[in-house]
Amino acid sequence: MTTRYVVLNEHTLGYFHEGSPSMGVLAGKVLKGGYDWKNGPVTIAPGIDTLRPATKADFDDYRVSSAGHLSEYGEADAPPLDDDPGISRYRG
Repeated sequence: MTTRYVVLNEHTLGYFHEGSPSMGVLAGKVLKGGYDWKNGPVTIAPGIDTLRPATKADFDDYRVSSAGHLSEYGEADAPPLDDDPGISRYRG
């Protein structure tokens, strides 16, 4: 199962499992409108929400360990978002 790590609307760090329509939340900047991981997964609104691939700098910024999630180069070990039509449709 492929997992893609993303930043939603520049306020929430999350992930998608292949084939899942909802985003799991790792951390959010609540003061900027981000989601709290304790509230469970979130649904993405096509055409309204924007997603971009998460980087090691994002994991550091959200104070989440990237160990086991990103490669040593700070990139997810998954194809870009554009390679998955189920996720790319949510890009704003």
